[in-house]
Amino acid sequence: MGCGSSKPATKDAAPIEQTASEPVASSRARTKTSEPGSVNIAKKLSPLPTSGLVPVEFGLVKGLEYGAKSAPALLVVQEWWGINEDIKEKAMMLHQRGGCRVFIPDIYKGKTTVEVAEAKHMYDSLNWPSAVQELVQASEYLISTGSPKVAAIGFCMGGALAIAASQYGKIEAAVGCYGLPQYDICPPHKVASPIQIHVGSKDDYMSVQSAEEFAAKVKGAGGSPELYIYEGAGHAFLNVPDKIGQAKASEKDIGLAWERIETFLWKHIGPTSSSESVNQSTVHQQNRERVSSTAMPNDSEAAHSNRGTNGASTDGLQAAPHTETTPSTGHGVVA
Repeated sequence: MGCGSSKPATKDAAPIEQTASEPVASSRARTKTSEPGSVNIAKKLSPLPTSGLVPVEFGLVKGLEYGAKSAPALLVVQEWWGINEDIKEKAMMLHQRGGCRVFIPDIYKGKTTVEVAEAKHMYDSLNWPSAVQELVQASEYLISTGSPKVAAIGFCMGGALAIAASQYGKIEAAVGCYGLPQYDICPPHKVASPIQIHVGSKDDYMSVQSAEEFAAKVKGAGGSPELYIYEGAGHAFLNVPDKIGQAKASEKDIGLAWERIETFLWKHIGPTSSSESVNQSTVHQQNRERVSSTAMPNDSEAAHSNRGTNGASTDGLQAAPHTETTPSTGHGVVA
């Protein structure tokens, strides 16, 4: 059960236009396109142990850190479960693949759970404005201690927080996986950085319509969003193991999602070489297929909309803020 609930997004979003270079996401028109990005294929890497993550505390912010301080940094933001092994493994994987410095903010200050009811209670009790500011402060810490650039990626609740934090100009780019902020937490026109949104067509906690509307509003305000929709996938489809019984994504779509994420992140903060990182071309699965993309005309800028390899419509717009939808009562996510 994902990340809380909220009011639906408004429905006056403008359609998005397509350029010759990249397909744009808009509502329902469809076209074929090859997947954007230059990442190639490869074998799986042996995972790094999460025990290498180092506890860090500054001001009111606590978290776990790993990687060279001179490397570009990536905030990896938890779901409503707290900092569990899954989020640690994702952070270490992204470090290993891109050579970036990673920082996991401890939004719940040490609390974790595997129980849905307790997770929902912690989520509903969260002070969202304070949590967003913690991510901003974490970005400032990373820059002040050596990182030249900072990006953010979050999952479910963390996706909403990552996109909300991007409105303050400290984050180069933000990825929200099945999570988007409420408009009162992050008005779309305020997002200052490129964002990327991933959602499954069968997500019971974040609706495709909300994501489309949010991305369209970001784009309409001059932002740079990418929105990808995965046909047949439910909430938290990148999680291992799945705790909420939502529809699974195909292995191809999971690989495609990670490829899109990495292409986007390294484009904005740059992968670095290190003894523990590998060339991007050795990181992804082979035989990436061409995907269907949905595009809809709008003004002169481009956003792109693509479909997952199994036919899921994935809208990749280029704009900024991100909203997640979930049926519950928190004020961070849009349902």
